[in-house]
Amino acid sequence: MAASAGLTTSWSEFVLENFLEVAARLTSRALTDHETELIVRHFRSFHERIKRASQQNLTRLTTGSPPSELRPRTPQLPATNGDALAYFTPLSARTPARCRHTGKSCAQNALRGFAKSFAVSYGLNCAFHLGTAALSRDLFRRPGAVRRAATRDSLTLALFLSGLIGGYKGILCLLRRALARLGYSVAHIQALDGRLAFLAGTVAGLVSIKLDRNKSRRVAIALYVLTRSAQFGALWLMKQWRLSRKARAAAASVPCEETPLATTSPPRQLVVEATLDRWLTRVATPVTYSLAAMVVAYAILVYPRAYTAPYYKFITTYVGFETMYGRLGKRIFSHYSRYVRSLFGLEIPSSGPMDIPTLIPTGMSSRDFMAAHLDPEFAERLIPAGVHHSYFLCALEHPETPSCAWAHLKRFVVIFPRIMAVYAPLNLAMSVVFNPRAIAKSPLRWLDRFVRSVVRSSLFLNICLTWAVAATCFFRRAVFKSEHHAAYLLNGFTSGWSIFAEYPGRRVELAMYAALRAVELVWNIGCQERWWRPRRHGEALYFALSTGVLMALYQQSPDVIRDSYRSVMTRLFGTN
Repeated sequence: MAASAGLTTSWSEFVLENFLEVAARLTSRALTDHETELIVRHFRSFHERIKRASQQNLTRLTTGSPPSELRPRTPQLPATNGDALAYFTPLSARTPARCRHTGKSCAQNALRGFAKSFAVSYGLNCAFHLGTAALSRDLFRRPGAVRRAATRDSLTLALFLSGLIGGYKGILCLLRRALARLGYSVAHIQALDGRLAFLAGTVAGLVSIKLDRNKSRRVAIALYVLTRSAQFGALWLMKQWRLSRKARAAAASVPCEETPLATTSPPRQLVVEATLDRWLTRVATPVTYSLAAMVVAYAILVYPRAYTAPYYKFITTYVGFETMYGRLGKRIFSHYSRYVRSLFGLEIPSSGPMDIPTLIPTGMSSRDFMAAHLDPEFAERLIPAGVHHSYFLCALEHPETPSCAWAHLKRFVVIFPRIMAVYAPLNLAMSVVFNPRAIAKSPLRWLDRFVRSVVRSSLFLNICLTWAVAATCFFRRAVFKSEHHAAYLLNGFTSGWSIFAEYPGRRVELAMYAALRAVELVWNIGCQERWWRPRRHGEALYFALSTGVLMALYQQSPDVIRDSYRSVMTRLFGTN
Protein backbone atom coordinates (compact mmCIF):
# COMPACT_ATOMS: atom_id res chain seq x y z
CA MET A 1 0.00 0.00 0.00
CA ALA A 2 2.80 2.39 0.79
CA ALA A 3 4.38 1.75 -2.59
CA SER A 4 1.09 2.40 -4.36
CA ALA A 5 0.45 5.53 -2.38
CA GLY A 6 3.96 6.72 -3.16
CA LEU A 7 3.43 6.03 -6.85
CA THR A 8 0.19 7.97 -7.11
CA THR A 9 1.56 10.83 -5.04
CA SER A 10 4.71 11.16 -7.14
CA TRP A 11 2.70 11.23 -10.35
CA SER A 12 0.36 13.82 -8.87
CA GLU A 13 3.28 16.00 -7.78
CA PHE A 14 4.91 15.75 -11.22
CA VAL A 15 1.74 16.80 -13.01
CA LEU A 16 0.99 19.64 -10.59
CA GLU A 17 4.53 21.01 -10.79
CA ASN A 18 4.76 20.91 -14.58
CA PHE A 19 1.22 20.80 -16.00
CA LEU A 20 -0.90 22.61 -13.41
CA GLU A 21 -2.40 24.92 -16.01
CA VAL A 22 -3.48 21.94 -18.16
CA ALA A 23 -5.19 20.35 -15.16
CA ALA A 24 -7.02 23.62 -14.41
CA ARG A 25 -8.21 23.95 -18.01
CA LEU A 26 -9.44 20.34 -18.08
CA THR A 27 -11.36 20.84 -14.84
CA SER A 28 -12.90 24.09 -16.07
CA ARG A 29 -14.00 22.40 -19.31
CA ALA A 30 -15.69 19.67 -17.32
CA LEU A 31 -17.50 22.23 -15.14
CA THR A 32 -18.75 24.44 -17.96
CA ASP A 33 -22.25 24.62 -19.41
CA HIS A 34 -23.97 26.28 -22.39
CA GLU A 35 -24.60 29.63 -20.70
CA THR A 36 -21.04 29.88 -19.40
CA GLU A 37 -19.63 29.16 -22.85
CA LEU A 38 -21.77 31.99 -24.26
CA ILE A 39 -20.28 34.33 -21.67
CA VAL A 40 -16.74 33.21 -22.50
CA ARG A 41 -17.26 33.54 -26.26
CA HIS A 42 -18.92 36.96 -26.20
CA PHE A 43 -16.52 38.39 -23.64
CA ARG A 44 -13.61 37.24 -25.80
CA SER A 45 -14.90 39.15 -28.84
CA PHE A 46 -15.73 42.17 -26.67
CA HIS A 47 -12.24 42.18 -25.17
CA GLU A 48 -10.64 42.00 -28.62
CA ARG A 49 -12.51 45.12 -29.70
CA ILE A 50 -11.45 47.00 -26.56
CA LYS A 51 -7.85 45.88 -27.09
CA ARG A 52 -7.81 47.18 -30.67
CA ALA A 53 -9.31 50.49 -29.59
CA SER A 54 -6.79 50.82 -26.74
CA GLN A 55 -3.89 50.23 -29.13
CA GLN A 56 -5.22 52.91 -31.47
CA ASN A 57 -5.49 55.43 -28.63
CA LEU A 58 -1.98 54.57 -27.40
CA THR A 59 -0.67 55.19 -30.91
CA ARG A 60 -2.42 58.58 -31.03
CA LEU A 61 -0.90 59.50 -27.67
CA THR A 62 2.67 58.61 -28.64
CA THR A 63 2.46 60.29 -32.07
CA GLY A 64 1.03 63.50 -30.66
CA SER A 65 -2.49 63.28 -32.05
CA PRO A 66 -5.33 64.50 -29.81
CA PRO A 67 -6.73 61.61 -27.77
CA SER A 68 -10.25 60.35 -28.29
CA GLU A 69 -12.66 58.85 -25.81
CA LEU A 70 -13.19 55.12 -25.87
CA ARG A 71 -16.84 54.15 -26.16
CA PRO A 72 -16.85 50.41 -26.85
CA ARG A 73 -20.28 49.18 -27.82
CA THR A 74 -21.64 46.48 -25.53
CA PRO A 75 -21.98 43.26 -27.55
CA GLN A 76 -25.53 42.18 -28.29
CA LEU A 77 -26.13 38.86 -26.57
CA PRO A 78 -29.17 36.62 -26.80
CA ALA A 79 -31.99 38.10 -24.77
CA THR A 80 -32.66 34.73 -23.16
CA ASN A 81 -29.19 34.56 -21.63
CA GLY A 82 -29.51 36.63 -18.51
CA ASP A 83 -26.10 35.69 -17.10
CA ALA A 84 -24.22 36.75 -20.20
CA LEU A 85 -26.13 40.03 -20.49
CA ALA A 86 -25.53 40.81 -16.81
CA TYR A 87 -21.85 40.07 -17.19
CA PHE A 88 -21.29 42.70 -19.87
CA THR A 89 -23.79 45.37 -18.96
CA PRO A 90 -22.08 48.15 -16.95
CA LEU A 91 -22.93 48.13 -13.26
CA SER A 92 -24.41 51.62 -13.45
CA ALA A 93 -26.79 50.62 -16.26
CA ARG A 94 -27.93 47.37 -14.65
CA THR A 95 -31.27 47.05 -12.94
CA PRO A 96 -30.96 47.37 -9.16
CA ALA A 97 -29.74 44.00 -7.87
CA ARG A 98 -27.04 42.93 -5.50
CA CYS A 99 -25.93 39.77 -7.33
CA ARG A 100 -25.23 38.97 -10.97
CA HIS A 101 -26.33 35.34 -10.98
CA THR A 102 -29.81 34.90 -12.44
CA GLY A 103 -32.32 32.07 -12.40
CA LYS A 104 -31.25 30.83 -8.96
CA SER A 105 -31.08 32.14 -5.43
CA CYS A 106 -27.83 32.89 -3.62
CA ALA A 107 -28.03 29.62 -1.67
CA GLN A 108 -28.75 27.63 -4.82
CA ASN A 109 -25.85 29.31 -6.62
CA ALA A 110 -23.38 28.44 -3.84
CA LEU A 111 -24.63 24.88 -3.28
CA ARG A 112 -24.72 24.18 -7.01
CA GLY A 113 -21.14 25.39 -7.39
CA PHE A 114 -20.00 23.26 -4.43
CA ALA A 115 -21.74 20.05 -5.55
CA LYS A 116 -20.80 20.31 -9.21
CA SER A 117 -17.13 21.11 -8.58
CA PHE A 118 -16.87 18.35 -5.97
CA ALA A 119 -18.26 15.68 -8.31
CA VAL A 120 -16.18 16.75 -11.31
CA SER A 121 -12.85 17.18 -9.49
CA TYR A 122 -13.30 13.93 -7.57
CA GLY A 123 -14.07 11.98 -10.73
CA LEU A 124 -11.24 13.50 -12.77
CA ASN A 125 -8.61 12.95 -10.07
CA CYS A 126 -9.70 9.35 -9.49
CA ALA A 127 -9.56 8.68 -13.23
CA PHE A 128 -6.09 10.24 -13.42
CA HIS A 129 -4.68 8.19 -10.54
CA LEU A 130 -6.17 4.92 -11.78
CA GLY A 131 -5.04 5.63 -15.33
CA THR A 132 -1.42 6.29 -14.36
CA ALA A 133 -1.42 3.25 -12.09
CA ALA A 134 -2.74 1.13 -14.97
CA LEU A 135 -0.01 2.39 -17.29
CA SER A 136 2.63 1.44 -14.72
CA ARG A 137 0.84 -1.91 -14.12
CA ASP A 138 0.70 -1.17 -10.41
CA LEU A 139 -3.10 -1.22 -10.56
CA PHE A 140 -3.04 -4.92 -11.43
CA ARG A 141 -0.47 -5.82 -8.76
CA ARG A 142 -2.16 -4.01 -5.83
CA PRO A 143 -5.63 -2.96 -7.01
CA GLY A 144 -7.08 -2.41 -3.55
CA ALA A 145 -4.20 -0.27 -2.29
CA VAL A 146 -4.16 1.86 -5.44
CA ARG A 147 -7.91 2.46 -5.29
CA ARG A 148 -7.76 3.45 -1.61
CA ALA A 149 -4.86 5.84 -2.20
CA ALA A 150 -6.57 7.36 -5.26
CA THR A 151 -9.93 7.89 -3.56
CA ARG A 152 -8.34 9.37 -0.42
CA ASP A 153 -6.27 11.84 -2.44
CA SER A 154 -9.20 12.67 -4.71
CA LEU A 155 -11.44 13.36 -1.71
CA THR A 156 -9.11 16.00 -0.25
CA LEU A 157 -8.59 17.65 -3.65
CA ALA A 158 -12.33 17.70 -4.32
CA LEU A 159 -13.03 19.23 -0.91
CA PHE A 160 -10.45 21.94 -1.60
CA LEU A 161 -11.79 22.89 -5.04
CA SER A 162 -15.47 22.70 -4.12
CA GLY A 163 -14.84 24.60 -0.89
CA LEU A 164 -13.07 27.34 -2.82
CA ILE A 165 -15.73 27.72 -5.51
CA GLY A 166 -18.82 27.21 -3.38
CA GLY A 167 -17.34 29.15 -0.47
CA TYR A 168 -16.48 32.15 -2.63
CA LYS A 169 -19.97 32.27 -4.14
CA GLY A 170 -21.68 31.95 -0.77
CA ILE A 171 -19.46 34.41 1.14
CA LEU A 172 -19.77 37.06 -1.59
CA CYS A 173 -23.56 36.86 -1.48
CA LEU A 174 -23.54 36.95 2.34
CA LEU A 175 -21.38 40.08 2.37
CA ARG A 176 -23.73 41.83 -0.05
CA ARG A 177 -26.75 40.86 2.03
CA ALA A 178 -25.04 42.06 5.21
CA LEU A 179 -24.36 45.48 3.69
CA ALA A 180 -27.95 45.69 2.47
CA ARG A 181 -29.21 45.01 6.00
CA LEU A 182 -26.94 47.75 7.30
CA GLY A 183 -28.71 50.21 5.01
CA TYR A 184 -26.28 50.42 2.09
CA SER A 185 -27.88 51.21 -1.25
CA VAL A 186 -27.57 48.90 -4.25
CA ALA A 187 -25.34 51.44 -6.01
CA HIS A 188 -23.04 51.65 -2.98
CA ILE A 189 -22.83 47.85 -2.72
CA GLN A 190 -21.97 47.64 -6.41
CA ALA A 191 -19.25 50.24 -5.96
CA LEU A 192 -17.74 48.09 -3.20
CA ASP A 193 -17.98 44.89 -5.26
CA GLY A 194 -14.23 44.59 -5.81
CA ARG A 195 -13.49 44.86 -2.08
CA LEU A 196 -16.20 42.36 -1.25
CA ALA A 197 -14.76 39.95 -3.83
CA PHE A 198 -11.32 40.34 -2.22
CA LEU A 199 -12.72 39.49 1.23
CA ALA A 200 -14.74 36.57 -0.10
CA GLY A 201 -11.80 35.16 -2.06
CA THR A 202 -9.42 35.56 0.88
CA VAL A 203 -11.70 33.82 3.38
CA ALA A 204 -12.66 31.04 0.94
CA GLY A 205 -9.02 30.49 0.01
CA LEU A 206 -7.83 30.41 3.63
CA VAL A 207 -10.41 27.80 4.62
CA SER A 208 -10.35 25.63 1.49
CA ILE A 209 -6.57 25.24 1.13
CA LYS A 210 -6.41 23.56 4.54
CA LEU A 211 -8.83 20.87 3.34
CA ASP A 212 -6.16 19.46 1.00
CA ARG A 213 -3.82 17.17 2.96
CA ASN A 214 -1.19 16.96 0.20
CA LYS A 215 1.39 19.57 1.22
CA SER A 216 3.37 19.53 -2.03
CA ARG A 217 0.17 20.08 -4.00
CA ARG A 218 -0.88 22.91 -1.67
CA VAL A 219 2.45 24.64 -2.20
CA ALA A 220 2.34 24.15 -5.98
CA ILE A 221 -1.18 25.57 -6.25
CA ALA A 222 -0.43 28.44 -3.87
CA LEU A 223 2.69 29.46 -5.82
CA TYR A 224 0.81 29.26 -9.10
CA VAL A 225 -1.97 31.53 -7.83
CA LEU A 226 0.60 33.90 -6.27
CA THR A 227 2.47 34.43 -9.56
CA ARG A 228 -0.75 34.87 -11.52
CA SER A 229 -2.12 37.42 -9.07
CA ALA A 230 1.17 39.34 -9.32
CA GLN A 231 1.01 39.21 -13.12
CA PHE A 232 -2.58 40.41 -13.42
CA GLY A 233 -2.12 42.91 -10.61
CA ALA A 234 0.78 44.44 -12.56
CA LEU A 235 -1.41 44.59 -15.68
CA TRP A 236 -4.10 46.37 -13.65
CA LEU A 237 -1.56 48.96 -12.47
CA MET A 238 -0.41 49.47 -16.06
CA LYS A 239 -4.01 49.96 -17.11
CA GLN A 240 -4.55 52.61 -14.42
CA TRP A 241 -1.36 54.34 -15.53
CA ARG A 242 -2.58 54.46 -19.13
CA LEU A 243 -5.98 55.78 -18.09
CA SER A 244 -4.26 58.48 -16.05
CA ARG A 245 -2.14 59.50 -19.04
CA LYS A 246 -5.20 59.58 -21.24
CA ALA A 247 -7.05 61.84 -18.79
CA ARG A 248 -4.08 64.19 -18.49
CA ALA A 249 -3.68 64.32 -22.26
CA ALA A 250 -7.37 65.14 -22.66
CA ALA A 251 -7.11 67.91 -20.05
CA ALA A 252 -4.03 69.35 -21.78
CA SER A 253 -5.88 69.59 -25.10
CA VAL A 254 -8.89 71.50 -23.68
CA PRO A 255 -8.76 75.34 -24.14
CA CYS A 256 -8.86 77.48 -21.01
CA GLU A 257 -8.78 81.21 -20.19
CA GLU A 258 -4.98 81.41 -20.09
CA THR A 259 -4.49 79.35 -23.26
CA PRO A 260 -7.46 79.98 -25.56
CA LEU A 261 -6.09 77.60 -28.19
CA ALA A 262 -5.90 73.88 -27.50
CA THR A 263 -2.48 72.26 -27.75
CA THR A 264 -2.03 70.00 -30.76
CA SER A 265 0.34 67.60 -29.04
CA PRO A 266 0.48 66.08 -25.54
CA PRO A 267 2.98 67.40 -22.97
CA ARG A 268 6.50 66.02 -23.16
CA GLN A 269 6.06 64.14 -19.87
CA LEU A 270 3.18 62.14 -21.35
CA VAL A 271 5.25 61.26 -24.42
CA VAL A 272 8.10 60.08 -22.17
CA GLU A 273 5.69 58.00 -20.06
CA ALA A 274 4.15 56.46 -23.18
CA THR A 275 7.61 55.55 -24.48
CA LEU A 276 8.51 54.03 -21.10
CA ASP A 277 5.24 52.09 -21.15
CA ARG A 278 6.04 50.70 -24.59
CA TRP A 279 9.54 49.62 -23.57
CA LEU A 280 8.34 48.06 -20.32
CA THR A 281 5.79 46.05 -22.29
CA ARG A 282 8.53 44.79 -24.60
CA VAL A 283 11.23 43.88 -22.09
CA ALA A 284 9.16 42.74 -19.09
CA THR A 285 8.75 39.17 -20.34
CA PRO A 286 12.37 38.42 -21.37
CA VAL A 287 13.80 40.14 -18.29
CA THR A 288 11.45 38.20 -16.00
CA TYR A 289 12.38 34.92 -17.64
CA SER A 290 16.11 35.73 -17.59
CA LEU A 291 16.07 36.58 -13.88
CA ALA A 292 14.12 33.42 -13.13
CA ALA A 293 16.51 31.33 -15.26
CA MET A 294 19.43 32.86 -13.37
CA VAL A 295 17.95 31.70 -10.05
CA VAL A 296 17.18 28.23 -11.42
CA ALA A 297 20.65 27.71 -12.94
CA TYR A 298 22.47 29.05 -9.88
CA ALA A 299 20.43 27.04 -7.40
CA ILE A 300 20.87 23.70 -9.16
CA LEU A 301 24.64 23.90 -8.61
CA VAL A 302 24.86 25.75 -5.32
CA TYR A 303 21.61 24.82 -3.54
CA PRO A 304 20.38 21.53 -5.07
CA ARG A 305 18.48 20.69 -1.87
CA ALA A 306 16.23 23.69 -2.50
CA TYR A 307 14.69 21.85 -5.45
CA THR A 308 11.67 19.62 -5.25
CA ALA A 309 12.46 16.08 -6.43
CA PRO A 310 10.38 16.12 -9.67
CA TYR A 311 11.76 19.45 -10.89
CA TYR A 312 15.36 18.53 -10.03
CA LYS A 313 15.00 15.27 -11.93
CA PHE A 314 13.56 17.12 -14.94
CA ILE A 315 16.47 19.59 -15.11
CA THR A 316 19.23 17.04 -14.56
CA THR A 317 17.70 14.64 -17.10
CA TYR A 318 17.42 17.12 -19.96
CA VAL A 319 20.61 19.09 -19.34
CA GLY A 320 22.33 16.21 -21.12
CA PHE A 321 24.91 14.66 -18.78
CA GLU A 322 23.03 11.38 -18.32
CA THR A 323 22.17 11.18 -22.01
CA MET A 324 25.78 11.64 -23.09
CA TYR A 325 27.65 9.76 -20.35
CA GLY A 326 25.18 7.18 -19.04
CA ARG A 327 25.32 6.30 -15.36
CA LEU A 328 28.47 8.40 -14.93
CA GLY A 329 26.45 11.48 -15.91
CA LYS A 330 24.92 11.73 -12.44
CA ARG A 331 28.38 11.45 -10.92
CA ILE A 332 29.66 14.25 -13.17
CA PHE A 333 26.84 16.56 -12.13
CA SER A 334 27.37 15.72 -8.46
CA HIS A 335 31.12 16.44 -8.68
CA TYR A 336 30.43 19.68 -10.56
CA SER A 337 27.98 20.89 -7.92
CA ARG A 338 30.27 19.95 -5.01
CA TYR A 339 33.26 21.69 -6.56
CA VAL A 340 31.43 24.96 -7.28
CA ARG A 341 30.01 25.11 -3.75
CA SER A 342 33.38 24.31 -2.24
CA LEU A 343 35.29 26.69 -4.53
CA PHE A 344 33.33 29.76 -3.46
CA GLY A 345 32.69 28.65 0.12
CA LEU A 346 28.95 28.83 -0.47
CA GLU A 347 27.97 25.49 1.01
CA ILE A 348 30.73 23.13 2.11
CA PRO A 349 29.69 19.51 1.48
CA SER A 350 29.51 17.12 4.42
CA SER A 351 32.44 15.21 2.92
CA GLY A 352 34.60 18.33 3.21
CA PRO A 353 35.92 20.82 0.66
CA MET A 354 37.27 19.56 -2.68
CA ASP A 355 40.90 20.67 -2.66
CA ILE A 356 41.46 20.48 -6.42
CA PRO A 357 43.39 23.08 -8.44
CA THR A 358 41.38 25.15 -10.90
CA LEU A 359 43.97 24.82 -13.70
CA ILE A 360 45.37 21.56 -15.04
CA PRO A 361 49.18 21.88 -15.21
CA THR A 362 50.73 22.15 -18.65
CA GLY A 363 52.21 18.85 -19.78
CA MET A 364 49.86 16.78 -17.62
CA SER A 365 47.01 14.94 -19.34
CA SER A 366 43.47 15.47 -18.12
CA ARG A 367 43.12 11.73 -17.52
CA ASP A 368 46.09 11.64 -15.14
CA PHE A 369 44.94 14.82 -13.37
CA MET A 370 41.39 13.52 -12.88
CA ALA A 371 42.58 10.10 -11.71
CA ALA A 372 44.90 11.69 -9.16
CA HIS A 373 42.50 14.28 -7.76
CA LEU A 374 38.94 13.05 -8.26
CA ASP A 375 37.73 9.79 -9.81
CA PRO A 376 39.94 7.12 -11.43
CA GLU A 377 36.98 5.27 -12.97
CA PHE A 378 35.64 8.47 -14.51
CA ALA A 379 39.08 9.33 -15.90
CA GLU A 380 39.64 5.86 -17.35
CA ARG A 381 36.26 5.52 -19.05
CA LEU A 382 35.54 9.01 -20.36
CA ILE A 383 38.81 10.90 -20.93
CA PRO A 384 40.93 9.79 -23.91
CA ALA A 385 44.65 9.36 -23.34
CA GLY A 386 46.75 12.41 -24.14
CA VAL A 387 43.86 14.93 -24.04
CA HIS A 388 44.64 18.12 -22.13
CA HIS A 389 42.02 20.59 -20.83
CA SER A 390 43.16 23.96 -19.51
CA TYR A 391 40.59 24.01 -16.69
CA PHE A 392 39.45 21.29 -14.32
CA LEU A 393 35.75 22.10 -14.78
CA CYS A 394 36.11 22.01 -18.56
CA ALA A 395 37.46 18.47 -18.20
CA LEU A 396 34.47 17.66 -16.02
CA GLU A 397 31.86 19.21 -18.36
CA HIS A 398 33.17 17.72 -21.62
CA PRO A 399 35.80 15.07 -20.83
CA GLU A 400 35.97 13.60 -24.33
CA THR A 401 37.32 16.74 -26.04
CA PRO A 402 39.22 19.90 -25.00
CA SER A 403 37.16 22.01 -27.44
CA CYS A 404 34.34 23.73 -25.55
CA ALA A 405 32.53 24.80 -28.74
CA TRP A 406 32.56 21.33 -30.28
CA ALA A 407 31.49 19.66 -27.03
CA HIS A 408 28.46 21.90 -26.50
CA LEU A 409 27.43 21.67 -30.16
CA LYS A 410 27.41 17.91 -29.70
CA ARG A 411 25.34 18.35 -26.53
CA PHE A 412 22.83 20.47 -28.46
CA VAL A 413 22.42 17.78 -31.14
CA VAL A 414 22.20 14.89 -28.67
CA ILE A 415 19.50 16.30 -26.37
CA PHE A 416 17.34 17.84 -29.11
CA PRO A 417 15.45 14.57 -29.92
CA ARG A 418 14.80 13.95 -26.22
CA ILE A 419 13.29 17.39 -25.78
CA MET A 420 11.14 16.93 -28.90
CA ALA A 421 9.91 13.65 -27.41
CA VAL A 422 8.53 15.69 -24.48
CA TYR A 423 6.89 18.48 -26.47
CA ALA A 424 5.36 16.37 -29.27
CA PRO A 425 2.96 14.25 -27.14
CA LEU A 426 2.16 17.21 -24.89
CA ASN A 427 1.21 19.48 -27.81
CA LEU A 428 -0.70 16.63 -29.45
CA ALA A 429 -2.72 15.98 -26.30
CA MET A 430 -3.45 19.71 -25.90
CA SER A 431 -4.68 19.92 -29.50
CA VAL A 432 -6.87 16.84 -29.23
CA VAL A 433 -8.43 17.90 -25.92
CA PHE A 434 -8.80 21.66 -26.40
CA ASN A 435 -8.93 22.22 -30.16
CA PRO A 436 -10.29 19.13 -31.96
CA ARG A 437 -12.27 21.23 -34.44
CA ALA A 438 -9.09 22.66 -35.98
CA ILE A 439 -7.81 19.11 -36.61
CA ALA A 440 -11.07 18.02 -38.23
CA LYS A 441 -11.49 21.20 -40.28
CA SER A 442 -8.02 21.32 -41.87
CA PRO A 443 -5.73 18.40 -40.95
CA LEU A 444 -2.82 19.51 -43.17
CA ARG A 445 -2.88 23.05 -41.84
CA TRP A 446 -3.03 21.75 -38.28
CA LEU A 447 -0.15 19.35 -38.95
CA ASP A 448 1.99 22.19 -40.30
CA ARG A 449 1.30 24.32 -37.23
CA PHE A 450 1.85 21.34 -34.94
CA VAL A 451 5.29 20.54 -36.41
CA ARG A 452 6.35 24.20 -36.31
CA SER A 453 5.18 24.52 -32.71
CA VAL A 454 7.05 21.41 -31.55
CA VAL A 455 10.25 22.43 -33.33
CA ARG A 456 10.22 26.00 -31.97
CA SER A 457 9.43 24.92 -28.42
CA SER A 458 12.13 22.24 -28.52
CA LEU A 459 14.60 24.72 -29.98
CA PHE A 460 13.86 27.19 -27.19
CA LEU A 461 14.40 24.71 -24.36
CA ASN A 462 17.44 23.18 -26.04
CA ILE A 463 19.13 26.57 -26.46
CA CYS A 464 18.29 27.50 -22.88
CA LEU A 465 19.72 24.32 -21.33
CA THR A 466 22.74 24.03 -23.63
CA TRP A 467 23.80 27.65 -23.21
CA ALA A 468 23.36 27.49 -19.43
CA VAL A 469 26.16 24.88 -19.44
CA ALA A 470 28.20 26.31 -22.32
CA ALA A 471 28.18 29.83 -20.87
CA THR A 472 30.23 28.69 -17.89
CA CYS A 473 33.00 27.67 -20.30
CA PHE A 474 32.66 30.96 -22.19
CA PHE A 475 32.89 33.19 -19.11
CA ARG A 476 35.63 31.02 -17.60
CA ARG A 477 37.89 31.08 -20.67
CA ALA A 478 37.02 34.29 -22.54
CA VAL A 479 35.87 36.80 -19.92
CA PHE A 480 37.24 36.15 -16.42
CA LYS A 481 40.19 33.90 -17.38
CA SER A 482 39.53 31.93 -14.20
CA GLU A 483 36.70 30.61 -12.05
CA HIS A 484 34.51 33.53 -10.99
CA HIS A 485 31.34 33.62 -8.94
CA ALA A 486 29.60 35.91 -11.45
CA ALA A 487 29.93 33.29 -14.20
CA TYR A 488 27.38 31.10 -12.41
CA LEU A 489 24.89 33.97 -12.32
CA LEU A 490 25.46 35.24 -15.85
CA ASN A 491 25.11 31.80 -17.45
CA GLY A 492 21.50 31.51 -16.31
CA PHE A 493 20.65 35.14 -17.06
CA THR A 494 21.98 35.01 -20.62
CA SER A 495 20.33 31.64 -21.27
CA GLY A 496 17.00 33.31 -20.51
CA TRP A 497 17.15 35.26 -23.77
CA SER A 498 16.48 31.99 -25.57
CA ILE A 499 12.83 32.79 -24.92
CA PHE A 500 12.85 34.72 -28.21
CA ALA A 501 13.06 31.36 -30.02
CA GLU A 502 9.57 30.52 -28.72
CA TYR A 503 6.30 31.78 -30.21
CA PRO A 504 5.42 35.27 -28.88
CA GLY A 505 2.09 34.03 -27.52
CA ARG A 506 3.82 31.54 -25.23
CA ARG A 507 6.57 33.77 -23.87
CA VAL A 508 4.51 35.26 -21.05
CA GLU A 509 3.41 31.81 -19.88
CA LEU A 510 6.99 30.54 -19.90
CA ALA A 511 8.16 33.59 -17.96
CA MET A 512 5.46 33.11 -15.33
CA TYR A 513 6.22 29.40 -14.99
CA ALA A 514 9.92 30.15 -14.51
CA ALA A 515 9.07 32.95 -12.06
CA LEU A 516 7.00 30.48 -10.04
CA ARG A 517 9.98 28.14 -9.79
CA ALA A 518 12.33 31.00 -8.93
CA VAL A 519 10.09 32.21 -6.09
CA GLU A 520 9.92 28.69 -4.67
CA LEU A 521 13.70 28.28 -4.89
CA VAL A 522 14.44 31.65 -3.28
CA TRP A 523 12.13 30.78 -0.40
CA ASN A 524 13.74 27.36 0.11
CA ILE A 525 17.25 28.85 -0.13
CA GLY A 526 16.32 31.47 2.45
CA CYS A 527 15.11 28.75 4.80
CA GLN A 528 18.36 26.80 4.32
CA GLU A 529 20.51 29.88 4.94
CA ARG A 530 18.25 30.96 7.84
CA TRP A 531 17.46 34.31 6.25
CA TRP A 532 13.92 33.66 7.46
CA ARG A 533 12.10 30.93 9.29
CA PRO A 534 9.72 28.54 7.56
CA ARG A 535 6.15 29.16 8.66
CA ARG A 536 3.76 26.31 9.21
CA HIS A 537 0.86 26.63 6.77
CA GLY A 538 2.52 29.72 5.31
CA GLU A 539 1.28 28.68 1.87
CA ALA A 540 -2.28 29.03 3.14
CA LEU A 541 -1.72 32.72 3.94
CA TYR A 542 -0.28 33.79 0.59
CA PHE A 543 -2.72 31.56 -1.28
CA ALA A 544 -5.62 33.27 0.50
CA LEU A 545 -4.34 36.79 -0.22
CA SER A 546 -3.51 35.91 -3.83
CA THR A 547 -6.96 34.40 -4.32
CA GLY A 548 -8.50 37.57 -2.92
CA VAL A 549 -6.57 39.71 -5.42
CA LEU A 550 -7.52 37.44 -8.33
CA MET A 551 -11.21 37.42 -7.43
CA ALA A 552 -11.27 41.20 -6.99
CA LEU A 553 -9.79 41.63 -10.47
CA TYR A 554 -12.13 39.00 -11.92
CA GLN A 555 -15.16 40.68 -10.39
CA GLN A 556 -14.25 44.31 -11.06
CA SER A 557 -11.68 44.43 -13.92
CA PRO A 558 -11.81 41.12 -15.83
CA ASP A 559 -10.28 42.72 -18.93
CA VAL A 560 -6.80 42.74 -17.31
CA ILE A 561 -6.85 38.93 -17.00
CA ARG A 562 -5.47 37.15 -20.04
CA ASP A 563 -8.08 35.54 -22.24
CA SER A 564 -7.14 31.91 -21.53
CA TYR A 565 -7.16 32.40 -17.74
CA ARG A 566 -10.30 34.52 -17.79
CA SER A 567 -12.04 31.70 -19.66
CA VAL A 568 -10.91 29.19 -17.04
CA MET A 569 -12.07 31.43 -14.18
CA THR A 570 -15.41 32.06 -15.88
CA ARG A 571 -16.01 28.33 -16.26
CA LEU A 572 -14.98 27.67 -12.65
CA PHE A 573 -16.64 30.56 -10.83
CA GLY A 574 -19.32 31.74 -13.29
CA THR A 575 -21.03 35.09 -12.72
CA ASN A 576 -21.79 36.21 -9.19
